[in-house]
Amino acid sequence: MVVMFGNPATGKTYTSRALQEHCSNFNRTALLSTFSIREELGLVNLYSSSERETIYAEIINRANSVMRVGTSNVILDGNFNKSSRRKAIYDIATKYGYQIFVIHCDVTNNTVIEQRLEQRKKMPKSLEHASSTIDLYNLIKDTSEPLEVDLKNGAVINIVKVNSELQSVVVDHVSEPHTSHNLETILNGVKYGFGKVTK
Repeated sequence: MVVMFGNPATGKTYTSRALQEHCSNFNRTALLSTFSIREELGLVNLYSSSERETIYAEIINRANSVMRVGTSNVILDGNFNKSSRRKAIYDIATKYGYQIFVIHCDVTNNTVIEQRLEQRKKMPKSLEHASSTIDLYNLIKDTSEPLEVDLKNGAVINIVKVNSELQSVVVDHVSEPHTSHNLETILNGVKYGFGKVTK
């Protein structure tokens, strides 16, 4: 089970799609996205905290349904900037015997972030277009709770850091034994996505 984590415009959605494409070569892999659920339910006010809570409750519920069956990998694409939302996912994954991997997407160059947000403005009217404001970026960034909170609270998670600007991917933290195969698959999936980028 993979949870994407990070601020807007750091490559979470691109990475999650590349990872699903790569992992699907070996095993059934479900990709659940907060953006897709927003569009499906018509909850498109990105500044509404109540809508945000509804969306995360729904993605957690859908993840539970997939993991309960236990025949599919699961990738969750969203900001997941609150520790409580991540814990809800961790608890479900642990209940059904899934290893937990968090992909922390980060871009440290603010100019790159601004350029990516500008690129989103050129997209057709959509949630991607609507999420192109620096105000929304700062709102999510300023309310984000780091993964260190999860580790301090005893979460058994494995963390992979991805910088899509530098096209780098590293294993940052391993909490579980026997993760090498899954980690290798995730690292190769991220690198597969890097290879699809036109430079």
